[in-house]
Amino acid sequence: GYITTPADYIIEQGKHSDGWEYIKWNGGRIELWCDKSIIFPEPTNMGNYLWRSIYSLDMSSKLKSIISGTCCVQYSGMLPTFSRHSTILTMGEIVVATSKSFTSFTTIVPIYIIGKWK
Repeated sequence: GYITTPADYIIEQGKHSDGWEYIKWNGGRIELWCDKSIIFPEPTNMGNYLWRSIYSLDMSSKLKSIISGTCCVQYSGMLPTFSRHSTILTMGEIVVATSKSFTSFTTIVPIYIIGKWK
């Protein structure tokens, strides 16, 4: 027999003091997840019956760039989506876009992010 080296492997895993759990891979990938209490501000009218509320999530202390993310939650018929900011690669944005206005609300959002730590 012979010994093979895995293509990639976990070099660290744990939990930050702010609740984010993580796994760091030797190749540079990082996975982070957390149940986060988020306050969505009152939305802005974007015209054509579209209202938008954005919560910004600064991940710069935990990674060098976000590749992708999810926030699988439903609140009062609204489905927030996760995306990376267009120019700030360490900033995640959780957006609610809907056809009706609403007041500011707070909810627990399960978030999963995959990115690069090096």
